[in-house]
Amino acid sequence: MDILIRNNIIKKNKFIIDIGTYATKILQIRYAAKKAEILDAQSIIYKGILEERKFNFTDLAKKIDTLISGQGRSDVVISLPAELCECKIINVKNKKESEIPKVIKKDYTTFGRANPVTHVVDFAFIGKREEDGDTVYYYFLSAVHKSIAADLIAAFAKYKMKVKTIVSSTYNQICLSELFFDEYDHLNRLFIDFGTNTTRITAFSEGVAVYTRNIELGFNSYEKSLFDVQEKAGKPEIVRALINIGEYTDLATELIGGYFRELDKDVYRKCIDEVDNHFISNISRVIDLCESNDFAVSKIYYSGYVLKGFEDKLEERLNIETKQIVFSAFDKKAGKGYTLEIGDTDMNGEYSNALGLCISPYI
Repeated sequence: MDILIRNNIIKKNKFIIDIGTYATKILQIRYAAKKAEILDAQSIIYKGILEERKFNFTDLAKKIDTLISGQGRSDVVISLPAELCECKIINVKNKKESEIPKVIKKDYTTFGRANPVTHVVDFAFIGKREEDGDTVYYYFLSAVHKSIAADLIAAFAKYKMKVKTIVSSTYNQICLSELFFDEYDHLNRLFIDFGTNTTRITAFSEGVAVYTRNIELGFNSYEKSLFDVQEKAGKPEIVRALINIGEYTDLATELIGGYFRELDKDVYRKCIDEVDNHFISNISRVIDLCESNDFAVSKIYYSGYVLKGFEDKLEERLNIETKQIVFSAFDKKAGKGYTLEIGDTDMNGEYSNALGLCISPYI
């Protein structure tokens, strides 16, 4: 099994499965020498993957078994939620490139809660830069507990699907950034992926990922904040308002409809603002960290689910151009030496992790 190590992808079909805590995205990919073509995209709304820190991979594999067929089943690539992985970006300088793998295995494979005894630890090269006369190599480290990896592989093998690669969703975000390699005016940027429970922020300096952070905020943060203070409204009413109204409590009465029959509009606005402030504060701290390391973020890309109107608030508060990643804007996209073809496949921004993993063999 390879972790973060790309396989030979010439003339090969694969299934890419991005497991989330709320939904799982599936892409069927056909690779040619310099082309990745998305043949199919599917989504499973499935909340049972993470139940009180217990991982139900068997049930998920059973559901996926009914959806996918063909040669790609022998080469399945799995992306795990950030909650299940330990991740870190490191830099190594003043070393020969050939020496770096030994250096990493010796000095860097114990971090966070991960160590080689309990975890499968691996790394991937993500770029290099010249800094003050030194050539600095950047690597992404990722670790998953051995029991999780074993359970995952066994669950899919039960349904005759062979898992060959396991990665972290954070790595997918780094790969996805390669689609914007030619945006030279914004080589210093942030990529933010808003999730159900957590949000990933990755900072790029001169196009190279140099820092990543996972924050304990997501869509559920809004839901929980409101549920804790609302006496009459239940979660279905709260979620409907969050999805359909978002930030816009000052909409015309006919547009708001019945969303605030049970919800208190003033309490709703207060809770939204409080969670927004936590989000923006965490993002701002990453931007400040970038500035303290002598590069200023000039653009923010984001994917995942955010409330309607949050993008405008984020851009106004931080005074940085903010743009949602929308795959429907292009059916063919040129990367570094390859072409990604989406065609008529129905994909939205929630496929960003899966799409990043799709192009990972080319970086």
